Amino acid sequence: MGGAVRHAARGRRHVDGADSGGFSDRVRAAATRFAQTWAEEARCLERQAESQADRLRAAIRTYLESDQVTAQELVVLVPHLEEGRR
Repeated sequence: MGGAVRHAARGRRHVDGADSGGFSDRVRAAATRFAQTWAEEARCLERQAESQADRLRAAIRTYLESDQVTAQELVVLVPHLEEGRR
């Protein structure tokens, strides 16, 4: 889960750090807009990845809690599952 978030954050930092200084005056404005647009897209992807990771963590937590309850109920029920005939 954390890997996707880290990759999205790393990508955003790379795009945020992009410099249009190597372009000619005619291209610099377009290059700046391009970098800004992609930086915003990367920020959006980062937020989405973090949101999905939060939902996955919540689902896993719920599963583990319900599994723990099931295990406790099983401990109580096992003695009642033994064969009564001898």
